[in-house]
Amino acid sequence: MADVQPDFISIGEFCKRSSLSRSTVYAEIERGNLARPIRLSANRVAFPAKAVDAWFASRLAEAA
Repeated sequence: MADVQPDFISIGEFCKRSSLSRSTVYAEIERGNLARPIRLSANRVAFPAKAVDAWFASRLAEAA
């Protein structure tokens, strides 16, 4: 079996990259514009990097 190491981006890192506030990120999740983060442990959630890349790509496409 292949050793899979998926990339995850924390909500804090997403906020830094997007310059959105944490509350805006959660609002985007509730609106369905951003995928829900994955629970990694009892106190840790993160976004799959591919979902973040797709979100940024969609924003760039809208701006074009």
